[in-house]
Amino acid sequence: MYSSESISYLQDRIGFGSNPIAVSVDPTNQVGSSGRLLTSFHKLADIKQIYNTTTEINMPEVAFNEHLQELKTQVTLKVLTEILNKHSGYQPTYDYSNIILERPELFDDALGFSLAIAVIQQQIAVERSNNEQRKASEVFQKLKIELEGVKDAYGNVISRGLFSSYYYAHKNASRIIFKTEKFIIDSPNVW
Repeated sequence: MYSSESISYLQDRIGFGSNPIAVSVDPTNQVGSSGRLLTSFHKLADIKQIYNTTTEINMPEVAFNEHLQELKTQVTLKVLTEILNKHSGYQPTYDYSNIILERPELFDDALGFSLAIAVIQQQIAVERSNNEQRKASEVFQKLKIELEGVKDAYGNVISRGLFSSYYYAHKNASRIIFKTEKFIIDSPNVW
C-alpha cells in the first residue's frame, strides 16, 4: 500500500530533456526532480523519438504533454507493483509511502530503465507511416537487441539489454527495501 502522493512524487523523478521538437514541453516533463534525464538510461529514448512515434501525426502540445504524463504514470505504477507488491515480503496492510518519500533514489534506475523500454517499444510498435516508422522497421533487429541484449552460442551474455538493466535495478531496490540478504538454513542438525 502506498499513497497517491508517493506515486506523484516518484513519477516526476525522471525528466525527458529539452531536445527541440515541434511543440513545447512542460517544464515538469523536461526536468526530473532527481536531475536525471531519460537519455542517461538510453540514447534512443529521447523526447524527439517519442514525439515522432506517437499515434497522432503532429500531436498538439496539450495532448503530447498529457501523453508524456500518462507514460510516466504507467511506468511508475508498473515499477511500484514489481518492486513492492510482487515481492514475497510485501505486506498489504503496511504503508510503504514513507520509504518511497524518504528514499526515492532507490526507484530511479528502475523508473529510468522502464521508461526507456516503454519508449523503445513505442518506436518498434509505431503504426504511423513516416520517416521514423520506416527507420524503426529497418532497424527492428537492432532495437530488439537494445531491449534484450546479446548472448553467444553458449548462453554467455555478450551485451546486456535494457530488460536486464531493469531487472537488476528492480532487484537492487527490492533487496534494500525488504533487506533480503539474510541466509536461513533450514535443515536438521547433522552433528
